[in-house]
Amino acid sequence: MVRALRPVLKDCVKGEQILEKYWTDKRMIVWEIKDVHRAANERNLVLRNDEARNILNKLMDGYNAQHGITWGMLLEIIDNTCPGRNITRQELKRFLEQGIIAIQKKQ
Repeated sequence: MVRALRPVLKDCVKGEQILEKYWTDKRMIVWEIKDVHRAANERNLVLRNDEARNILNKLMDGYNAQHGITWGMLLEIIDNTCPGRNITRQELKRFLEQGIIAIQKKQ
């Protein structure tokens, strides 16, 4: 968070102290579009960033504090949405062997 705020902070150390104090009794789980891309690659799909954002928004729209959000829910949304294109053999190999996520460039 401090890195994101660094351009507008006059004192990064003080900013970090404020955030540490704020988060003393709080915890947060962050889902990123990178997670959506990884899940899509697991399903042999490659998404554009806008498609991944839309799926992430659908995941958050369905949030239920009693059940939380799971990887299975993310995969289900991807399966039901049918976005993106099929992953190539080369992309799949890089993903499986090196963990490199395939992301489709904007057309």
